[in-house]
Amino acid sequence: MIVILLIQAAVRAVGVWRAQQFSVYSGRSREKIVARLSLPAAMPSKASQRLKSISDLLLPIHQAAITAQSAYQLAVVRATSSLMVAFCALVLSTTPLRQFEEAELLLAWLDAIAIGLVIFHFRRSRSANKRWIKSRVKAELLRQYGFIGLVFPSVVLSGHRHDLTSQFEAESRLVTAQVLKSPSLIDISTRIEDFWAARRSSIEKSSFSDLGVSRETLLLYLNRRPLRQLVWFTDAEERLEGHAHRRANRLARLYLIALGLAASKLALVLNGVQAQLAPDVSILSWQGITVFLLAALPPLLLIVTGLSAAMTAYYLNQNSRSLIHRYDTQRRRIAKWFEDLNVPWATADDQPISADAKGKEKIRNLILSFEDLMIEELIDWTHISTHDVLEIAL
Repeated sequence: MIVILLIQAAVRAVGVWRAQQFSVYSGRSREKIVARLSLPAAMPSKASQRLKSISDLLLPIHQAAITAQSAYQLAVVRATSSLMVAFCALVLSTTPLRQFEEAELLLAWLDAIAIGLVIFHFRRSRSANKRWIKSRVKAELLRQYGFIGLVFPSVVLSGHRHDLTSQFEAESRLVTAQVLKSPSLIDISTRIEDFWAARRSSIEKSSFSDLGVSRETLLLYLNRRPLRQLVWFTDAEERLEGHAHRRANRLARLYLIALGLAASKLALVLNGVQAQLAPDVSILSWQGITVFLLAALPPLLLIVTGLSAAMTAYYLNQNSRSLIHRYDTQRRRIAKWFEDLNVPWATADDQPISADAKGKEKIRNLILSFEDLMIEELIDWTHISTHDVLEIAL
């Protein structure tokens, strides 16, 4: 019960902290980005109603990906906190507490149970990591399907043309069969590339008569797809950088505390303080207090060092440095994509942006180039997250 309560306390603390971090950073850059881009807002239309229907169908799959992510993160927290409990129990077993039979037995049980839970949650984190990757890949490919179907409905839709639910379910089965059916994640990047290549080829081979995009539909796409992604990557990069900065500060404080404890121990030793208290000296005397401090400092020093290692393990297992670099790259590429965007907005709301083949080709290439960026990001994320495992050795 002691081990479980300590682990659950850590899980609760991390859960509250994560929720607070997401609420602080979510959407905080949107106002500045919208002002910089000067992108007109999309008005309600039939296209927005269709996108809302797709979003409703996608919601359970998106929620499943969020649940899988939380399960993975909590498994990592449980493994890390179990390791810390085992380490603290081991340290305390080297103190005078071992002279008491009940305390020695309790610490031995804590150590054994916590180590067992480390292995258990470590294995759970690996399987949860695989479920998270597959869930997110499915959600992202189906989200892309919704937006591609928004701007090129006659290209991606087949069969049940008037039944949006059937179309979505058929696409979901296709993603599962072609990308997620294999239990291995080794070649999932290749499967994603092949899936998108086939979809891209079908769009490129379509006649330009099938590629007319109205002003409102394009504005809806730009506001709900590239703009949202730019805001998300900007916020995510800032959140991870802030987390890395705060973690560095906490580790620096822990290292300073460890230095202070080590210096205090050295000062006591240099002043001739012995580890054993003389029989005729009271524990409440100055000499008794210094002897007690000399005995307590090594366990405290070990615990502080172990806490630093646990924090480092939790940070490294998330590959945050790789994600920061990837998010920064994606943010800059999307920003550059918007800079290259040169589409006139003077067209009537329900009319195509351009009726000639050259104009339609430009719109097609514009959308496909952005979707290329999103596929590249998804592939890079799967590669990073596939190697996102907890290092118990730390």
